[in-house]
Order: sequence, then structure tokens, then C-alpha cells
Amino acid sequence: MAWRLKDVDWLAPDRRFLDELAERLLDGEPLPGGNVGGAVRIGQTVRRPTGPWTPAVHAVLSHLSSAELAAVPRVHGVDVRGREVLDYLPGEVIDVDTALLSPSDWSI
Repeated sequence: MAWRLKDVDWLAPDRRFLDELAERLLDGEPLPGGNVGGAVRIGQTVRRPTGPWTPAVHAVLSHLSSAELAAVPRVHGVDVRGREVLDYLPGEVIDVDTALLSPSDWSI
């Protein structure tokens, strides 16, 4: 169940820490790889900077999802820092400049 820090009935002495706690939680865990720097994982989501390409990427992801393709991240919108929010999909980062891949290496 989704909840927000400010929805909790905090004790008065604890309320002064909420803004700092929210900022720390939004920092997330930096993720390697990708073509856009600054992607972080927060829970089961990935937050990454938006750009002029973002609407096109969201349209492609929506199309792939509607075609019932497996392992397509859902788009959840934009967070308070202006980053897009997508589902986190576990996996490993492959260095495409050095790794040799064959179809038998692909798994979804």
C-alpha cells in the first residue's frame, strides 16, 4: 500500500525531521549503465532524468505493455524532483562494447 510520510500521525518532535528524511529517501541507490546519467533505484521503482525523448519512450513502453510483452516497465509519472518514475526490473548491466552475446544469453 502506497503511503506518504506526511500522512503518518508523527509525534511533534519527529515532524521537524520529515523534510530531511524525504530528501534522503528521494536520493535512492545509484544504478550503473544506461545512456542517461543519474538513474537511481527507490524501492521497486527507477527514477531518472527526463528529456525531450521522454514522451516517445513512454509511448513505446505503453505500446509494448498493451501488446502484453513480458518484462516491460510501467510508467508511473514524474516525481517531485522532475524525474520519470518507472518500474524497477532486476537484471545485470552488460557492457555492449566488450560483451559478446548470442540469443542463448537472452533471458526475460
